[in-house]
Amino acid sequence: VSKPGELLTILETIAPVVIDPTIDKETTEKIKSKRLELIKRLESDPKYVAEREAAKQLFGEFPYGRRYEGTTESLATIDFADIIFAKQRFLTSDNATMTISGDVSSTFAYRAVRRLFGGWGKRTEKIPSMFRLPENPDTAQKSIIHSGGDTILLANAAIGASRKDDKYFASKILETIINSRLKKQKPSNAGFAVQNSYLLRGVYFINSHFSTSDATDENSKDLFKSILSEKINSSEFESAKTQILNEFRRQDPADLWLDIVTFQLQSPADEAKRLIKVTLTEVQNAANELLAEPHTIVNVIPQKTEAQTFVNTLPKNDAPVNQDKDPKDPR
Repeated sequence: VSKPGELLTILETIAPVVIDPTIDKETTEKIKSKRLELIKRLESDPKYVAEREAAKQLFGEFPYGRRYEGTTESLATIDFADIIFAKQRFLTSDNATMTISGDVSSTFAYRAVRRLFGGWGKRTEKIPSMFRLPENPDTAQKSIIHSGGDTILLANAAIGASRKDDKYFASKILETIINSRLKKQKPSNAGFAVQNSYLLRGVYFINSHFSTSDATDENSKDLFKSILSEKINSSEFESAKTQILNEFRRQDPADLWLDIVTFQLQSPADEAKRLIKVTLTEVQNAANELLAEPHTIVNVIPQKTEAQTFVNTLPKNDAPVNQDKDPKDPR
């Protein structure tokens, strides 16, 4: 970001870093160290752990199911030669999009980019597809013992709409309706719903917190069925659609144009029309399809809760073991 007259300075700064970044052992170790700090923060968050595990059950080894930030184990295996290899395969001019927005001459900007980025190489070969989407997700309920938090977190996941899908905006409106219903059901400790939409598919997450005393009743609940059991009414629809419209209008134009290119969409104007034309029936259909999808269920249980559960199962009349006595003595 700069004043319009400093566009050339920005491009002169960015171009060499993008085209020929410094990739050596020392730099790689510094970046890995920072990335490791991020991963540790994420892995201390029960919500992150639950959602990533639920996504893994949906997509298996397909990238949508992986922890794309990396893991402590995967980070340890990466060295600077791997980074160079990745740069050569993926950080190429034919695999990139640049947007420039502001009060600048498009002719000047184009000429400057051609001059400064003209030496950025293209891929010499097409990268083959290395992954296949799974046919059937693993819907078995899974529990994870976690050291963070003091409540049980329940996460559900289901296949959602891709960014290019005709029902994408209906699904976004539905996401807002689900969040509104979650707040009404649990105003003091509301759950949260989010849809992540990618090029091929999307994934819906719903999570909810509850106390350990409610575990037997709540931890196996299908949140999608619980939240969407009632039909969507017109008031909910109009409120949610207005909210999504406002968010769309506030979106950064540069971000929107990147989405247009990345997800092979038509234009910003076409996206606005798609959103405006969404009807209540389409949103209800999106809800019905979401209910029909297989759902994964993951519980993240506080470690101290697990320990307390074990203590509570011990017989109440057992005397403490006296270590000075013979342990083989039946008394």
